[in-house]
Amino acid sequence: PTRRSSDLDRVRIWIGSCALADSVAPSTTASTSALPNAAGWNNGDVTVNLIAADDAIGSGVSEITYSATGAQPIPSTTVSGSLASFTITGQGETSITYFARDNAGNTETAHSLTIKLDTQSPNISCGTADGLWHATDVSIACTASDTVSGLSSGLDASFSLSTSIIAGTETANASTNSRTVCDLAYNCANAGAVNGNRIDKKAPTITVTAPTASNYVLNQAVTVHFSCADAGSGIASCTGSSPDGGNLNTSTAGLHTFVTNANDNVGNTAAQVSVDYNVGYNVVALFDQTKAARSGSTIPIKIRLVDANGANVSSPAITVHAISILQVSSQSSSVLQDAGDANPDFDFRYDSSLGGYIFNLKTAGYGTGHYLLNFVTDGSPTLYSVGFQIRL
Repeated sequence: PTRRSSDLDRVRIWIGSCALADSVAPSTTASTSALPNAAGWNNGDVTVNLIAADDAIGSGVSEITYSATGAQPIPSTTVSGSLASFTITGQGETSITYFARDNAGNTETAHSLTIKLDTQSPNISCGTADGLWHATDVSIACTASDTVSGLSSGLDASFSLSTSIIAGTETANASTNSRTVCDLAYNCANAGAVNGNRIDKKAPTITVTAPTASNYVLNQAVTVHFSCADAGSGIASCTGSSPDGGNLNTSTAGLHTFVTNANDNVGNTAAQVSVDYNVGYNVVALFDQTKAARSGSTIPIKIRLVDANGANVSSPAITVHAISILQVSSQSSSVLQDAGDANPDFDFRYDSSLGGYIFNLKTAGYGTGHYLLNFVTDGSPTLYSVGFQIRL
């Protein structure tokens, strides 16, 4: 059937009215220029981008409104259109609220977004070298803190850095190890190394120039010379059996040991240095060694023991013992023979009238030549000799 014009007009009016109606609010999506780490923190400025959209048959986005509280307060801000962008630079947590409104006046429910930002490294404080010498490795106390995101490890709040110097060395500039400390936003800082620590793990050295391992004469004047050195903490004590510059003990015959000891200022002890030396006598022959005796005769070998000053120290308390005969020309030994009971066990006899000793040497079987009679004294390893000559 044919419709009337008025009916068509009413239909057109109804359809147009439906097309212009918009009751659906727009929707806003937020994105950021950087994603947070696993702990939820960013360590660089973050740009927030807001994009609003309306239904395809809607009235279209009119504006976006956003605000923020917390680390970076932002007053309520309205931006015309469907795009808005701003940057978060405040250290800490910033809570953002945003929503959009369309041209029909529909307003979406507000959304929220939290940005956690920390661009600063942790604060670290360590002690310094104390300027003192130490016999062992030292530890330097450190503390760390982070007032924004916090430390990634609670163990970093308080710790120590230590030197590690090998044994037997010394240095005035030992360095500690170092340590990396990070916060939850992955900002990191280094603790150490702390330099200038004085560590001395090396004992002093001792040098003895006198006495030497040799023979000295009774009452000989010998000046002691020794020194101690330490390149680290320095010498605390340096001592010897006699003081440096003092007199060596040569007051008694026999074997002696001179010892020196040293310590440094942190208690390192040097290995003791010892020098063994022998104190003996000078021998004065009381017979003419240039005159030759006939082979087979008995030669009275007369001697006297004296000190370094020539003073006679012969005494019945000192035993003088003959040990061998050496023919100088051929270096061949002859059998040592004493003359009966005058020299039992090949010991010289002390003679008070002589102020010395006598050994009656039987020369039976000795050929022509120059000989040495070798002897020792008790308490001393020194070998003494006097010469005599034999002719047929």
